[in-house]
Amino acid sequence: MGFQTNERPRPILPPGTTCPHCAAKLEEFALEYAKFWELEAEILAISFDNIEKLNAYGSKLNIPFYLLSDEAGESTEKFTHVDVERKAPCPSIFTTDRFGALRHQEIASEAHELLDTGDILSWLLLVQTECPECSHL
Repeated sequence: MGFQTNERPRPILPPGTTCPHCAAKLEEFALEYAKFWELEAEILAISFDNIEKLNAYGSKLNIPFYLLSDEAGESTEKFTHVDVERKAPCPSIFTTDRFGALRHQEIASEAHELLDTGDILSWLLLVQTECPECSHL
């Protein structure tokens, strides 16, 4: 995807600042953030919202991971479907390894249909066990 944040494996999910299911999913990931960090994973959340709105939203919900703005939708449209009626990306989770290779993807019509953090952590554990440089985890 082009992100090289500390060469960490990462779940990537699009938040929606007006969607209650998206907010709940972001809060779920925020509550489990320490477990992701222990696996040397970084979470990135990408939205069509502008950066000011995302910063306010992240502060309000105390989100400890990156909320990235893709107002034009150019990056988002390459990797997931866009709901034209809502003018928003479909809720999605993409898990990459530390080299940026896609290891798992999930696209849903609503955020509550996505895997929970426990399942994503299991995917990350699998990715880590397959990485010879990650044997210390």
